[in-house]
Amino acid sequence: MPGGSAAVQDAVAELAEGYCSHKQCLIHNDLHTGNLLLSPKDCAPAISCIDWEFAAYGPIAFDLGCL
Repeated sequence: MPGGSAAVQDAVAELAEGYCSHKQCLIHNDLHTGNLLLSPKDCAPAISCIDWEFAAYGPIAFDLGCL
């Protein structure tokens, strides 16, 4: 990360390692097409998730199964 502190870089690296080595993670828990926002065609492609009140720690593929 350009300009980031060493502590932030270490924290991000630790989170990334945990994400890659665990079978559970932060999940949306209510993911469906009504909770996805797509950017307009003239912008860089982006998808944003909204409505996070049911977010929890759970099975890594749970949200994928909901779609």
